[in-house]
Order: sequence, then C-alpha cells, then structure tokens
Amino acid sequence: MKTIHLLLAACVAMLVVSCTKNDKTQIDPIFDYSPAVDLSSVLEAYDWYQKEGGQSEDDIYDLQNRLMSTPDSEVWLCTDTSFIVHLPQYANAKHPFLPLAEDFYNGMVYGWNVWSNVEVWFRSMTSSELFDEDEVKESVKNISVDFLHDTDIRQAAERYRNVLLKSFDDLPKVWEDEPPYMPYALLNEYLEAIDNKTYKFYEDPETFADSLDSVIQKVESLALERFHSYEQAKGDEQLKVMLDLLANASNFDEQCSLWRNWSNSMQSSTENVWVLAVAEKLMNSGYYSPILNKIWFTFRALTQTEYYGASRDSEIPNHFYNDFRRKCYVSCLDRIQRHPDDRCAMACAYSIAGRVNLNRFGQYMMGNEAVPEIISLLPNRYNYAHDSEDDSEDE
Repeated sequence: MKTIHLLLAACVAMLVVSCTKNDKTQIDPIFDYSPAVDLSSVLEAYDWYQKEGGQSEDDIYDLQNRLMSTPDSEVWLCTDTSFIVHLPQYANAKHPFLPLAEDFYNGMVYGWNVWSNVEVWFRSMTSSELFDEDEVKESVKNISVDFLHDTDIRQAAERYRNVLLKSFDDLPKVWEDEPPYMPYALLNEYLEAIDNKTYKFYEDPETFADSLDSVIQKVESLALERFHSYEQAKGDEQLKVMLDLLANASNFDEQCSLWRNWSNSMQSSTENVWVLAVAEKLMNSGYYSPILNKIWFTFRALTQTEYYGASRDSEIPNHFYNDFRRKCYVSCLDRIQRHPDDRCAMACAYSIAGRVNLNRFGQYMMGNEAVPEIISLLPNRYNYAHDSEDDSEDE
C-alpha cells in the first residue's frame, strides 16, 4: 500500500507548477474570463422545489433527476475502450505537452480502469462477491491497448495487463510479496513508463507548492466579498442567495470562485445536491479554470457519498466520473493551445488525467475513498485550517 501512496503523492506534486516567476502582477492572466454559465435550469428546479417539492421521498428523487444526470446504481466493470479521447489536432504540435496529450490521458485512464476492475475482483475474494473471477478476468482481457500510439507506452500497458491477469491465479496474500506479483509495484512501474514519455514541462520542483497555493488563493479571493453575503444571509435564505450570486456572476471565473468558496463552507454541507448541480454545469461548459481539477475531484467525491454510498461494496460509477474527467481535460488542452506557456493549465491537465479512479481500498478502513477525499478537499466543512491537496492524493 505504501508504494501506491507514494506514487499518488508524487502525482499531486506534479500539479503544482510555477505559473509566474515570483511576479504577482502576472497572476491575473491565468484567468480566461469566459462568459458566465447559464444556470437557469438550476434556478427553475429551486423554484419548483420551494413551491411543490420536499413533501416526500419521491419529491427528493424528482429533484435529483431534475438537477443531475447520474447513472443507475450498479457495480461497474470497464470492458471496452469507450473511455478514450481522440486528439489528432495536437499530434504535431511543437509543444512540451500537447503532442502526447492523447496517449497520456488514454494510458493513465486505462491504468486506472483496469485497476478498478482488479479491486472488484479483490473485494469479491475477501468479502462480498460483486463479480466472479472469470467475469473480471474477461473484462481486463477485452480492453485492447491498440489505441495507444507510442510503442513504449503500449508495451508497458501490455505488460501491466498480462502480469495482472497472472496475479488473479495467486491468493490475495501473495500480493504482499515482491514484483512481479505485487500489483501496486506493477501499477507504479506502468505509470512511471507513461511519465517518462510525456511529462516534459516540469521546471523547478521547489517552486511548486508556493505556486499552487498562490493560484488557489487568487481564485478563491476573486469573488470572496460576494461570497460573504451568502455567509451573512439567514439560514433559510442562504441557498437562494448563493444560487442568485452564481447565476448573476459576471464571468465563468467568478462562478468558479463562488462555487469553490461555497462547496468548502460548513453551511453547504446540507446543500450538496445543489453544489453538484452547479459543478456539473461548470464542467459541461467547456470553459477553463485554474481549479477545474478541484471542481472535478470534489464533484466525484460528493456525488459518490450523496448518491451511491461510502461502502467498499457500493456502486462506484467511475465511467460516469471519467466522462467529466475527459471534458475537463479537453478544456485544459484548449487553454494550453491558446496559451502555450501556461504551465498552470498543463499542471491542471496533468492532475486530471493522473488522478486515480475513486478506489474501494485505500487509507480509509471503513469504506471507499470518497470520504477522505471530501475531508481533504473541503477542510472548512470540518474546521481544518488548511486545504491539503497532498493529503487528498495520498490514498
């Protein structure tokens, strides 16, 4: 377990990129100031709920259907390559990140999806039987790696798959032994092979933490004064105040700032369905924000606990979460194409693709990883002083 923990901590370290060279006057250009997203459907759902909803569980279900596009609840196995992204427009770009952006995303998400399948098998071996062993084996076999263009990455994916399939024949206790039978080490080896080919925009690692903090602070402060009106409103009026603030924001970046402050407040803990509905609108817009990765991380963790549960036996619809992963990634690439030197956008794209699927197993012994992710991503809900992205990755 320690090996995968270190790997994921390393992934988040790569997120922290020098957006400026200690020149705070250059931070503003990290924003696109795209038009504000239309939230009229969210406001309409709120009006309906205030007038006619809230009387029964059916009303709650109806509200959820009005606000969210969540799939039906069932345990999911990845069985094909529908998760991949096609990015031919960047294949010949003279840029340190864009030419391999397709293989980087597809290779990473392939690794995460296969790993999620293995987790289903492991859970079935040690507790509830979610799928039988043959079904899981067949799912891994059926995911072709031919979509990977780079020979080295494709060969690494083939080795990852083949050794994992062999591991199914070993008892779970063998997984604690040395490679090649230890899946954690195998996963590390595979991800490192992708990193070695694609991660070429990294500069001075010592500047990473300070740079990330400055970006997050800039985004959060963008609409902080307006956010205070939500905090100061009466309890039964707060939600309407926030939805109006979001709907009347002057641009997309201001909406993201409001959303971040809102989701990370104690008051919003009873407003998750609305927080998620707005997040979905933001991610579907195709616009870029320096915290687009945080929006996606938070969206999937809250969706998991709100709609599917925190158990290790819960449905974890990573295919649904990864649809938004892909949208956010593509939004980052569009920003990079327009601003080739924006290492913040490159780091944001890297962290989105490099984030492990929501796992059944990790540091949280009482359930899946949604709960520790929420605690780390939304520290103000729990009176924590600092938002530690390192902790959220260290699963």
